[in-house]
Amino acid sequence: MTVTRVQQGNQPSLFGLEAFPEPVKLSPRGVGYYQPATESAPRRVALHTTRGEFLVSSNLSRSQLLRVAGSLPVTGLKQPDSWRVRRWPGGVVELGVARARFDLLSATYLPPGYRLVADQTARSTNVTGVTIVYRQPSAELDGIGIVLYQAAGQTLAPPDSADQQSVDVGGNQGRWSPEKHLLEWMDGNIYRSVSGSAFDLSTLLRVAESLRRPAP
Repeated sequence: MTVTRVQQGNQPSLFGLEAFPEPVKLSPRGVGYYQPATESAPRRVALHTTRGEFLVSSNLSRSQLLRVAGSLPVTGLKQPDSWRVRRWPGGVVELGVARARFDLLSATYLPPGYRLVADQTARSTNVTGVTIVYRQPSAELDGIGIVLYQAAGQTLAPPDSADQQSVDVGGNQGRWSPEKHLLEWMDGNIYRSVSGSAFDLSTLLRVAESLRRPAP
């Protein structure tokens, strides 16, 4: 196990984690941000605290790792608002589902062990897109999992590969790109896609056809 502490860092992000970390409760001290093991990295928990940034890394089980992270003599805080929102000249990316004014759907079927861990909204002048990430809790070898993306103002781009296939997705004409493990389609005027490098067309199609409006 490795515990790393960084003080006076100048990066407006959690130390040692990639995109879409999962918020987790740490007993008895606050909140941390978790990512499962990948092919090249162990399980990790990052803590943002008043005493610096902490990263706990280990191949222990998820429950053991969270227990150790919660035993540190600090309180894990939520990410500052300035970290949750990133702006660039063309728009803004914000953690969570922020002002997405179109019909968002969520998956009612996922492969065994998968669950929702994170989401974010990207807005530009003409496009609002929401990314929802599903992962396994213990290990995700590609570091990504299953990604559901939905956008208003975006259309299905022209084919860019000879191996792409037309696919029916719940009565909508869609497209499967085997190299990218990407299933995409237009649902009325909303662009939707499901991707996952560890899955074939049949599994991602089942996820796509399970999309429903979330309960109020």
